[in-house]
Amino acid sequence: MNIILTAKQAKQAREDTSLSQGKVATELQLNRTYLSLFESGKYVFDDNTLQSLRSYYEALGVVINNETMEVTDTEARLRDGFIIPHAIDDDEVEEFLAEYAENKSVITTLCADKPETGLFGGVVQEDVESRQYEIILLMARNFLLIEELQGHLTLMPSQAEENEQSENMAEYVRNLFSGFNRNSISVE
Repeated sequence: MNIILTAKQAKQAREDTSLSQGKVATELQLNRTYLSLFESGKYVFDDNTLQSLRSYYEALGVVINNETMEVTDTEARLRDGFIIPHAIDDDEVEEFLAEYAENKSVITTLCADKPETGLFGGVVQEDVESRQYEIILLMARNFLLIEELQGHLTLMPSQAEENEQSENMAEYVRNLFSGFNRNSISVE
C-alpha cells in the first residue's frame, strides 16, 4: 500500500518545525480549516496535496518514515483522497475515479460558461434550467461514486419493490444519467 503521508505524521512534522497551521496553509495555498480537519483525521487530502505537504516538510528537514505508519493494509487503501475497501477491485476503482474526475470537470465548465442569451440580450431560461439539471445529475452521480468507492451501496426500497429486484441508488442515478441528453430537455 502506497501511503504518502498520514494525518499523524503531518501534525508531528508541523509541530517539529514550530509552524502554525495558518503558516503551512498559506505557504501551500491550502484552506487552513481543511488542514486542521486533516490533522485531526476528519478530512482526507488527494494524493497531489499529500505529496505537496510531504515535500514541504521534507524540504524543511523533517524525515518522514513510512515504516512507522500505523495503517493496516487489510481493511482499506487510500487512493486520491478516498479510503477504499479492498472489496472493490482496482479496475473498478480506476473506472469510478475517472468518471468522478470527468464529472467534476464538466460541472466546473457548466458553472463557468455564461448561459445563452436571447434575441433581446436576456438569458435564455431554458439553457439555465438545462445546465442546472445537468449539474444536479452530475453532482448526484459523484456523491454516489464516493459512496461506492467507500463501499457503501444504498438500496432504493421503492425500486426494489416495484421491480422485484434490488437496484441501488448508484445504479438508479447511473441509469438516469445515461438517458440524459442535454438537448432533449423540454422546459415548460
